Amino acid sequence: GLECVARDELLDRGDPVFKIVHCKKCGFKYLNPRPKEAEWEKIYPSHYFNYAPASQNPSVFVKLFFSAVSHARLQRVSRYKKGGKVLDIGCGPGEFLRRLGGTGKWETMGLEPNPMAAEHARKTYGLSVVNKKFQKASFENGRFDLITLWGVFEHLPDLRATLAALAR
Repeated sequence: GLECVARDELLDRGDPVFKIVHCKKCGFKYLNPRPKEAEWEKIYPSHYFNYAPASQNPSVFVKLFFSAVSHARLQRVSRYKKGGKVLDIGCGPGEFLRRLGGTGKWETMGLEPNPMAAEHARKTYGLSVVNKKFQKASFENGRFDLITLWGVFEHLPDLRATLAALAR
Protein backbone atom coordinates (compact mmCIF):
# COMPACT_ATOMS: atom_id res chain seq x y z
CA GLY A 1 0.00 0.00 0.00
CA LEU A 2 0.85 3.65 -0.08
CA GLU A 3 3.36 4.69 2.52
CA CYS A 4 4.72 8.18 2.88
CA VAL A 5 6.39 10.47 5.36
CA ALA A 6 4.59 13.77 5.78
CA ARG A 7 5.13 16.78 7.95
CA ASP A 8 2.02 18.59 9.17
CA GLU A 9 2.77 22.16 8.11
CA LEU A 10 0.43 23.65 10.72
CA LEU A 11 2.39 21.92 13.49
CA ASP A 12 5.85 22.19 11.97
CA ARG A 13 8.29 22.84 14.78
CA GLY A 14 11.03 20.69 13.23
CA ASP A 15 9.74 17.66 15.11
CA PRO A 16 7.79 15.40 14.96
CA VAL A 17 7.64 13.84 11.55
CA PHE A 18 4.48 11.83 11.08
CA LYS A 19 4.55 8.59 9.12
CA ILE A 20 1.20 8.03 7.44
CA VAL A 21 0.25 4.55 6.25
CA HIS A 22 -2.65 3.45 4.09
CA CYS A 23 -4.70 0.33 4.83
CA LYS A 24 -4.90 -1.88 1.71
CA LYS A 25 -8.27 -3.34 2.78
CA CYS A 26 -10.36 -0.32 3.78
CA GLY A 27 -8.36 2.66 2.53
CA PHE A 28 -8.08 4.28 5.97
CA LYS A 29 -4.96 6.41 6.46
CA TYR A 30 -3.41 6.63 9.90
CA LEU A 31 -0.27 7.50 11.81
CA ASN A 32 2.14 4.64 12.42
CA PRO A 33 3.49 4.54 15.01
CA ARG A 34 0.69 6.27 16.86
CA PRO A 35 1.82 8.88 19.39
CA LYS A 36 1.40 7.95 23.06
CA GLU A 37 -1.05 9.91 25.23
CA ALA A 38 1.69 12.13 26.72
CA GLU A 39 3.08 12.93 23.27
CA TRP A 40 -0.22 14.47 22.11
CA GLU A 41 0.14 17.23 24.71
CA LYS A 42 3.51 18.18 23.20
CA ILE A 43 2.15 18.04 19.66
CA TYR A 44 -0.99 20.05 20.54
CA PRO A 45 -0.11 22.45 23.38
CA SER A 46 -2.91 24.48 25.00
CA HIS A 47 -2.10 27.47 22.74
CA TYR A 48 -2.45 25.41 19.51
CA PHE A 49 -4.26 27.59 16.96
CA ASN A 50 -7.38 25.38 16.70
CA TYR A 51 -8.01 26.03 20.39
CA ALA A 52 -7.83 29.78 19.92
CA PRO A 53 -11.30 30.92 18.92
CA ALA A 54 -11.65 32.95 15.75
CA SER A 55 -13.59 35.61 17.67
CA GLN A 56 -10.49 36.32 19.80
CA ASN A 57 -8.04 36.37 16.91
CA PRO A 58 -7.56 39.74 15.24
CA SER A 59 -6.53 38.15 11.94
CA VAL A 60 -9.16 38.50 9.24
CA PHE A 61 -7.68 35.41 7.60
CA VAL A 62 -8.25 33.28 10.73
CA LYS A 63 -11.84 34.50 11.06
CA LEU A 64 -12.55 33.77 7.39
CA PHE A 65 -10.84 30.39 7.64
CA PHE A 66 -12.94 29.21 10.60
CA SER A 67 -16.10 30.57 9.02
CA ALA A 68 -15.39 28.77 5.74
CA VAL A 69 -14.52 25.51 7.51
CA SER A 70 -17.65 25.53 9.66
CA HIS A 71 -19.79 26.40 6.62
CA ALA A 72 -18.28 23.53 4.59
CA ARG A 73 -18.88 21.13 7.46
CA LEU A 74 -22.49 22.26 7.75
CA GLN A 75 -22.98 21.67 4.02
CA ARG A 76 -21.46 18.20 4.29
CA VAL A 77 -23.61 17.22 7.28
CA SER A 78 -26.76 18.60 5.62
CA ARG A 79 -26.41 16.07 2.81
CA TYR A 80 -27.06 13.27 5.31
CA LYS A 81 -29.16 14.80 8.08
CA LYS A 82 -31.42 17.85 8.17
CA GLY A 83 -31.63 18.23 11.94
CA GLY A 84 -31.77 16.47 15.29
CA LYS A 85 -29.41 15.97 18.20
CA VAL A 86 -25.70 16.24 17.44
CA LEU A 87 -22.55 15.53 19.45
CA ASP A 88 -19.37 17.12 18.12
CA ILE A 89 -16.38 15.30 19.63
CA GLY A 90 -13.32 17.55 19.76
CA CYS A 91 -15.44 20.64 19.13
CA GLY A 92 -12.64 23.13 19.91
CA PRO A 93 -13.92 26.65 20.60
CA GLY A 94 -17.36 25.77 19.19
CA GLU A 95 -17.34 27.41 15.76
CA PHE A 96 -19.01 24.44 14.01
CA LEU A 97 -21.57 23.87 16.79
CA ARG A 98 -22.45 27.57 16.76
CA ARG A 99 -23.11 27.44 13.02
CA LEU A 100 -25.09 24.20 13.29
CA GLY A 101 -27.17 25.49 16.21
CA GLY A 102 -27.79 28.73 14.32
CA THR A 103 -29.85 26.85 11.75
CA GLY A 104 -32.53 26.19 14.38
CA LYS A 105 -32.66 22.54 13.28
CA TRP A 106 -30.07 21.07 15.64
CA GLU A 107 -29.80 20.51 19.36
CA THR A 108 -26.04 20.68 19.92
CA MET A 109 -23.58 19.28 22.44
CA GLY A 110 -19.80 19.20 22.34
CA LEU A 111 -16.93 17.33 23.96
CA GLU A 112 -13.60 19.14 24.12
CA PRO A 113 -10.49 18.06 26.04
CA ASN A 114 -8.90 21.54 26.02
CA PRO A 115 -10.31 23.56 28.95
CA MET A 116 -9.66 26.95 27.30
CA ALA A 117 -11.56 26.01 24.14
CA ALA A 118 -14.44 24.38 26.06
CA GLU A 119 -14.83 27.43 28.30
CA HIS A 120 -14.87 29.75 25.29
CA ALA A 121 -17.62 27.70 23.61
CA ARG A 122 -19.74 27.82 26.76
CA LYS A 123 -19.22 31.49 27.67
CA THR A 124 -19.09 33.12 24.25
CA TYR A 125 -21.67 31.08 22.37
CA GLY A 126 -23.74 29.60 25.22
CA LEU A 127 -23.05 26.10 23.95
CA SER A 128 -23.34 22.91 25.95
CA VAL A 129 -19.73 21.71 25.91
CA VAL A 130 -18.24 19.19 28.33
CA ASN A 131 -14.51 19.47 29.06
CA LYS A 132 -13.66 15.76 28.71
CA LYS A 133 -12.04 13.34 26.36
CA PHE A 134 -14.44 11.00 24.57
CA GLN A 135 -13.06 7.97 26.39
CA LYS A 136 -14.05 9.51 29.76
CA ALA A 137 -17.54 10.66 28.75
CA SER A 138 -20.71 8.60 28.86
CA PHE A 139 -24.09 9.13 27.24
CA GLU A 140 -27.20 6.99 27.11
CA ASN A 141 -27.45 4.76 24.05
CA GLY A 142 -29.21 6.29 21.05
CA ARG A 143 -29.11 9.85 22.42
CA PHE A 144 -27.66 11.46 19.28
CA ASP A 145 -28.84 11.46 15.68
CA LEU A 146 -25.42 12.56 14.47
CA ILE A 147 -21.90 12.40 15.92
CA THR A 148 -19.07 14.33 14.29
CA LEU A 149 -15.34 13.91 14.87
CA TRP A 150 -13.60 16.56 12.75
CA GLY A 151 -9.85 15.92 12.97
CA VAL A 152 -10.19 13.55 15.91
CA PHE A 153 -9.59 9.98 14.69
CA GLU A 154 -5.81 10.38 14.73
CA HIS A 155 -6.02 11.14 18.47
CA LEU A 156 -7.95 8.03 19.46
CA PRO A 157 -5.94 5.17 20.93
CA ASP A 158 -8.40 2.39 20.00
CA LEU A 159 -10.40 3.05 16.84
CA ARG A 160 -12.40 -0.19 16.94
CA ALA A 161 -13.53 0.40 20.52
CA THR A 162 -14.37 4.01 19.71
CA LEU A 163 -16.44 3.09 16.67
CA ALA A 164 -18.27 0.42 18.65
CA ALA A 165 -19.07 2.96 21.40
CA LEU A 166 -20.23 5.53 18.83
CA ALA A 167 -22.57 3.01 17.20
CA ARG A 168 -24.55 2.70 20.43
